[in-house]
Amino acid sequence: MTTSTSTSCPLCNSNALSLISQDERHRRSFYLCPDCDLISVPPQYHLSRTDELARYALHDNSLSNKGYVDFLSEVADVAVNIASEMQHTAGLPINDPMERPVKLLDFGCGRDAVLCGLLVRRGIECYPYDPLYEGLRRLPDIVDGYDIIVAGEVVEHLRGVEGELRFMSGLLREGGAIILRTRLYDDAGLGADGGGEGFKNWWYAQDPTHINFFSRKTLDRVALIVNKRIEETGRRDIFVFR
Repeated sequence: MTTSTSTSCPLCNSNALSLISQDERHRRSFYLCPDCDLISVPPQYHLSRTDELARYALHDNSLSNKGYVDFLSEVADVAVNIASEMQHTAGLPINDPMERPVKLLDFGCGRDAVLCGLLVRRGIECYPYDPLYEGLRRLPDIVDGYDIIVAGEVVEHLRGVEGELRFMSGLLREGGAIILRTRLYDDAGLGADGGGEGFKNWWYAQDPTHINFFSRKTLDRVALIVNKRIEETGRRDIFVFR
């Protein structure tokens, strides 16, 4: 499908989007941006906040779920390595009491903020933030900014993705890093156009809370927005911007 739409891209604001697929099961449509490659779901198809939270409540995202902990540990490893590099540059071991501690924000941490729990055990000063959950909606009062911001499996859910990325960037101190985790549709073998009608059958697109889908070209746009360079991590779904 290549039907044009007046809907604008939530990442680069292009108005030249094309309809590439329609998901009859979830009654929503997917649009491709020709400028940044983002595939997005227009606002009229987004779940209500109540339905979105109900969907998240079905997940066992807790410390007692070994599979989930193992999944988060992959991001934790990347964060700890970056923190170690930051402290090494300063000539001190990680979070040496004589040095300003490395501060990390878990952006979109989820109800139980499990990643923060894992990172605190490994010597990282971690702060949880998630506007969807009571008690996690207020950012900590950090005067000098965060060294690292992690958004693990978050950007695909964001309704104002460009604004949220700029918000993250503004929270970083100079020399800070953003770690994003998300699945790329071109890495899934769907091609630069999302694979057309095949896109709706991709398991990642089957989640009705996922409204943004990225390719490697889309990550280049993200790097431009946050004014950082992309660093590979050895994993196909974890990317560092610094």
